[in-house]
Amino acid sequence: MSGLLQLLTIMALGMALTAAPAAAQDIHINPVPPQVKPQWLPVPNVPGVYYAPNIPTDVFRHGAKYYFFWNGYLYRGSKPRGPWKSVNQPPAWFTAIDPALFKTLKKETPAPVPPAPAPIEPAVPATPPPIPPAPPPEAVPPAEPAPSTPPQADPEPPAPAPEPAPAPEPEAAPTPPVAPVKPPDVM
Repeated sequence: MSGLLQLLTIMALGMALTAAPAAAQDIHINPVPPQVKPQWLPVPNVPGVYYAPNIPTDVFRHGAKYYFFWNGYLYRGSKPRGPWKSVNQPPAWFTAIDPALFKTLKKETPAPVPPAPAPIEPAVPATPPPIPPAPPPEAVPPAEPAPSTPPQADPEPPAPAPEPAPAPEPEAAPTPPVAPVKPPDVM
């Protein structure tokens, strides 16, 4: 019978322990890097509380005790390197610390502001460029006539213009005009 009583006691104890609410456990970690001595500065607007800006974790000093904030839990120790015992109720001064002093809290960043859209240039100018005034008629050189033959890929120099025919004698019959000669195609 005594064996049965021991078994029931062990089962009851096991059930009591598993039914207890989960709480932060004591931890054995060193929040201060090796070879680093914390440099304590007063926490603004919280008298008697100091923090160490030269270490990457959230360790605070109040009186002869040190407080380590880690993963949402607060721990207390007698040395800045621990060991740490969990704190069930944070001291009143702890809630007065400016959140900007915490290094491990996730900072809420504002949503990024999208850049302003670049101004769109019109494809066609709104007003056409001004047209310069026309020169006076006497300043305009006469236009040269357009060539009557299309340009060649490898043109030869133009044939010399035929010499004007000598002035006809008054009694002689006029000579027929000479047709221009086209240069042969080059192969």
